[in-house]
Amino acid sequence: RDTYILNCEKLTNAKKDLSILHPLPRVNEISTQIDNDPRACYFKQVLNGKYIRMSLILKLLKDAEINKKPYCNFEQEKLVYNKFKCRNSRCITTTEQELDNIFKLIDKQNKVYRCIYCDAKNHE
Repeated sequence: RDTYILNCEKLTNAKKDLSILHPLPRVNEISTQIDNDPRACYFKQVLNGKYIRMSLILKLLKDAEINKKPYCNFEQEKLVYNKFKCRNSRCITTTEQELDNIFKLIDKQNKVYRCIYCDAKNHE
């Protein structure tokens, strides 16, 4: 991050059939100048990923309805909101500060919690 930024100058000698992919957010990795380049496929990539996730969620919900077993039942778990900050620098809570820091208690005796977003451990 902030070390190598893809820009128009770096694409000068690139092949015409190149596909530029990136999971986004770009976080200073791709210049906004590249957005109009026909080789930039990252917006389409992200949109397709969204449709795939929607399809998978729908499938899981349908399976859960048929089997009457929820895949994820946070209501029955001990959740702790905003008591800790996730220690994982790659967790989504570090880039999206408006998200609640939510942890589930996994070991009551040793007071061990896990971040529900990235599964990183945190001790009380």
